[in-house]
Amino acid sequence: MSQVEAEVIYVSPERLQELSDKQSFLDYQRERARESDSARIQHLGLYRIKRLARSEVESLPDQHREVVRMHFWGCLSFSEIAMKLNSSCQKVEKIYNQALDLLKYRIIRALNKNCNLLVGDSLCGKL
Repeated sequence: MSQVEAEVIYVSPERLQELSDKQSFLDYQRERARESDSARIQHLGLYRIKRLARSEVESLPDQHREVVRMHFWGCLSFSEIAMKLNSSCQKVEKIYNQALDLLKYRIIRALNKNCNLLVGDSLCGKL
């Protein structure tokens, strides 16, 4: 078996600093990739929650659903909605608040039920 002789290579201080900076840059890129993965996971969780919220809005009683749609997605004020529905502004606001309460309850219940699938174990206890 032949012996391999070690070759001594001289590296200037400037080159050593450049290599060190390059390693720091690679470490920085690895950290950014990890953060990006975390952001993608959070985005996926938010996407699922948003999808859940939309499906829960669709399951609201007709009048509640229409008020939520007109106010939230249609950007109409309660008085504008009241005119469209031939109702009072107070009644429309009451229906909207009831709808929000119902949505909060349903979404939190669904998240607690399917916590592991939707947002991950780390948030389960915080809902």
